[in-house]
Amino acid sequence: MSVFVLKVNADYCPQGIGIPEAPDAWERGQFLTVGPRSVMGSTETPRAPELGDRVHIWVNERGGGAGYVGYGSVVAELGQFRKGVNATYDFRLDQIQLLPEGIPGDAFWPHENEDAISSLRRYTLRQLLWLSDGQAKGFEGALQDIIVSRFGEDERNFLGEPDDPEISAALRECEPQIATAFRELCDASATEQTRLRSELSEVYGGCCCITGSSVSALLDAAFIVPPSSNFRFSNDVRNGLLLRSDIRRLFEAHLLGIDPANRTVLLASELAGTEYEEVKGKRLQIWADKSLLERRFAEFRLRKS
Repeated sequence: MSVFVLKVNADYCPQGIGIPEAPDAWERGQFLTVGPRSVMGSTETPRAPELGDRVHIWVNERGGGAGYVGYGSVVAELGQFRKGVNATYDFRLDQIQLLPEGIPGDAFWPHENEDAISSLRRYTLRQLLWLSDGQAKGFEGALQDIIVSRFGEDERNFLGEPDDPEISAALRECEPQIATAFRELCDASATEQTRLRSELSEVYGGCCCITGSSVSALLDAAFIVPPSSNFRFSNDVRNGLLLRSDIRRLFEAHLLGIDPANRTVLLASELAGTEYEEVKGKRLQIWADKSLLERRFAEFRLRKS
């Protein structure tokens, strides 16, 4: 997962809304920006946003906004909207998380030693800033401190739980094989399933992570990211969930998803009006790694769209 900071005026936000009252005011709407750039002084080539990347949203206070307001995940990748020297690009976000109120730029400037924050202060009012892994860690660390100082401990987990950097790196390295595993519906061997199921049973006390069912004969190990020969975390307990057999089939068919931002259950439209609506919106207490949940959720959103 790559991390970006979008800094724009309200005119370039969905429906021209600079201070949204709820996430759905922006979700899947069109944000307009210039092409991605690296932080000031960096020699690294910026990446374009891809499905599942995190984008922090900053709407300029003098441009109809309230400063930093939250973040979302890319659901439609960067595409050119207007050509020419001043080319404009658009993309769309969902899973938008909003703070109780915006954070003005003045709250960030004391942290200007972070490259990203320094660039945000000095660069143009409209930009899409790509952050390397180190820059993203520094920016989000400073951001978390600012959030806690302004809103208290209740918002400490606003940015979610941190990824395990080793798992995140392994996901990037093995992405072609993992994409193939998703596409070809690769399954684990009986030995892998049995071993992971045993470990997950200990972690979750022999209960389904979603329904709470404790009937052992109905519980299966579900891999969050399908097993891949060169992905060394395939059989890690953080890549698994203990699920009732019908829930596992829905999860693997991308009819049931888990939002990695808040670990709540989402359903595809095919399940509307079914008995499974009773688990929709349920917040889960699970040990799964966030980057693995994000990779699975990208597939859920892709099939859903």
